[in-house]
Amino acid sequence: RIINEKGFEGISRAHIIYLFRTPTLHHTDNPPLFIATDILCDISSSRLYKALREEEGLTYGISRELTVANDYGNYFVSFDVDQKDVRKAIDRTDNELIKLSAEDISDEELEEARKRLGINALSDIYGPGVSANIRLELDRYNFNKFSYIKSIFSVEKHDVKRVFQEYLTPDKSMVNIAYPA
Repeated sequence: RIINEKGFEGISRAHIIYLFRTPTLHHTDNPPLFIATDILCDISSSRLYKALREEEGLTYGISRELTVANDYGNYFVSFDVDQKDVRKAIDRTDNELIKLSAEDISDEELEEARKRLGINALSDIYGPGVSANIRLELDRYNFNKFSYIKSIFSVEKHDVKRVFQEYLTPDKSMVNIAYPA
């Protein structure tokens, strides 16, 4: 595991970024990975938001991004904390990753993640430039949004646990910390 630490001028809080390598666009692990990352860190009901914001009061918000492309995939989670709370925030984040890779997720968590991801995909389809976007994704990337939605709803809890173990454990992360200089 790599942990990079560096001081920066002009920031008042420490900025922590977790980065994980994930599968490429057409990998079969993507549907459960999308659900896993949603459960970890999507909205205020996510595991990491509850742990860092509600229970510990360490941060005001959490950003995240899952990118899948033909030749690479990555997932990052970032948040700001007071400099004195960096270790506590990393320990708590690591703990949530370990719990999600070792314990079962609830039926409710799985169903809510499926619904959110289905709604997001449908919003992409029926938003501006819909036909062009669907055609572009199909032609350029051989990516069919309707098949994606179907695959999301076929993900089971054991699939989510498996991708947490495969991709989203502390030992598979790179952590960057920007401290106020």
